[in-house]
Order: sequence, then C-alpha cells, then structure tokens
Amino acid sequence: MRTPAKRKAFLIVLLFCQFGKMPAPLIIGLAGILLFTVYPHRSSCNLAWIAHYRNMSRNKFETKEEYNARYRKYRAENAERLRLYKKEYNKKWRKKNGYKNEKKWKKNNKDKVQVENLLNYSVKCGKIQRLPCEVCGAKKTHGHHKDYDKPLEVVWLCPLHHKEIHNT
Repeated sequence: MRTPAKRKAFLIVLLFCQFGKMPAPLIIGLAGILLFTVYPHRSSCNLAWIAHYRNMSRNKFETKEEYNARYRKYRAENAERLRLYKKEYNKKWRKKNGYKNEKKWKKNNKDKVQVENLLNYSVKCGKIQRLPCEVCGAKKTHGHHKDYDKPLEVVWLCPLHHKEIHNT
C-alpha cells in the first residue's frame, strides 16, 4: 500500500507524463521511486504503462499469504537459477567492496579459524579423507564441526546442506 507521500509523487509523475511536460526518465528521477519501465527514446508515457505497472505489482493478490505462497513456490521452482545468480552477484560485490566482513569474522573467531585450518591441513596431509555429502552424496564437501573442541570430528556436507544446517 502506498503512503501519502508516495501517492502524491505518483500523481505528480502521472500528471507530467500525461501532458508531456518532462521526459519520463527525468520524472522518475525527480519522484525518487521506480514507477514503471520507460525506454529512453520515449519523451512521455501513457496510461498503458501505468496499467502495466499496476498489473505487475503485489496488488493483484487478494491476501499477503497468497503473495507469500506464490513467492515461496517461485523460489522453490527456480532455486538453482537463483543460487547461481546470487553467487555471481556476491563475486562481483566482493571484487568491488572487498572482504571486510570475512576478515572481521576471522578476527573475532580465532578459535574456529584455527580448527578450520587444522582440518584443512589434516586433509591435505592425508590424515583425514574428504568424504561425499552425507545427505545427497555430492563430491564437493565442507567439513561441519558439531563441536569445535574436537577439531577432527566432522560431518561432511555439500555447501547447500552445510548452509541449511547453519540457517536452522
């Protein structure tokens, strides 16, 4: 639902678009909110664009639960595609902004980092063998520590299941 300020901005933009006083990209910048997609070669918009915007919005769902159910279904159906997109996005973001949060976490959790390094060294030396994921059988796995006081006792999980365990 729109707040009064957004509603007022929307009406101002609508007024300028209908009468062609300003080019549409400039109007969107002045309003400060993205109302609808406008191509740069159009100098003004029409009511069809506004109808298109309204049809794409949340308002076509009767209840919030209906919208949330549709959103959950979409995420489940497109999980792999969304995961790949997020991976690429994070790679670009880290390249631009650096690894400040990771460095901060490592500084605050030195004991966990030390246990992780010991495990990696043991795998490299051959003392411990990296096994497939215990849930799905994937070959690329992470070692999950249930108890950091026992650094070499790990559960081998793929990145997806490892993340699920930490999120629950």
